[in-house]
Amino acid sequence: MILFMDSFDHLATADLTEKWTSMNGVTIGAAAGRRGSGGLVGNGADHYAAKGIAASSSTIIMGAAVTNTNPVGTIWRLMMIGESGGTHVQLYFTSDGKVNVGRMAGTGWDYGGTPTLLCESAAGLVTTGVTYYVEWLVLIADAPGGSVAVRVNGLEVASATGVDTRNGGTGVPTVIYLGSFTTFDDLYVSDGAGAAPGNTFLGDCRVDACRPTAAGATTGWTPSTGANWQCVDDATPNDDTDYTSATAAGVTDTFVVENAPAVGATIFGVQHCLSAKKTDAGAATLAPVVRQSGVDYVGTDLSPSTTYATLLQIQATNPGTGAAWTEAGFNAAEFGYRRTG
Repeated sequence: MILFMDSFDHLATADLTEKWTSMNGVTIGAAAGRRGSGGLVGNGADHYAAKGIAASSSTIIMGAAVTNTNPVGTIWRLMMIGESGGTHVQLYFTSDGKVNVGRMAGTGWDYGGTPTLLCESAAGLVTTGVTYYVEWLVLIADAPGGSVAVRVNGLEVASATGVDTRNGGTGVPTVIYLGSFTTFDDLYVSDGAGAAPGNTFLGDCRVDACRPTAAGATTGWTPSTGANWQCVDDATPNDDTDYTSATAAGVTDTFVVENAPAVGATIFGVQHCLSAKKTDAGAATLAPVVRQSGVDYVGTDLSPSTTYATLLQIQATNPGTGAAWTEAGFNAAEFGYRRTG
């Protein structure tokens, strides 16, 4: 199932820690992405962004548009998969243009040392300054249970079976890393659980941020200024500059949002990104809402803290139909949130 996605289109550098777990040196380039929109930029060997994930299996799939900006030495780190007990595997480019995967022997991004090679592509596959869509699927396990497969622009370029991909821990990953001399766009992360297509490669895909454009059927929250939808349509989060608030459970806002921008594209999932906080101690919960055909479908409760954070929830299917999202279904839906407690 899909665990996380990021377009990098709705963040400024200062907002990264509201959505990502930790970071060092990386920035958001407003036009660094492959369509002239936002991208995550690392300009140093020790630059990275880490994101906690809630995988329910030992298989992790990651895909992103990546651009080699300045490879150094023989190893240029792109992506890593790990947990608190150890960083399991790393996908990296080499100075002769290979795409490799290696098993780690330490923890965190700054692990030190050279990974144990698990698989490698042919030389000359990747070039500095060119954007590629890179995907890898890894089953974390001791030998002979581990396996790896790597795709570049939809074609498999390296693989290995019967290998050791686990560096301690339980083998169920809890964190992914992006970084080094790399620009990233259109990221997805999924695991091996659930139904297809979310449990395998999604292929070269794009992630788009769709913002509110008008009020929906319900405007129950109180705007700090102007209309409800105008308080939540910002290009990037502006925290207390303008906002909506609710003091009682059961209050809902829904909004008309921008249409899906890629006409005719398959929609693998929709991720709510709710920039929210509570204003005092005590319990407070909210949940994303999808309004489809006049019915509000309320998601799972989320618990804000007293500082702003981006609360995430993914609907892999349209809750109004129980089937995969369609372009028409997405464009007809309203999206919002409800205070639930």
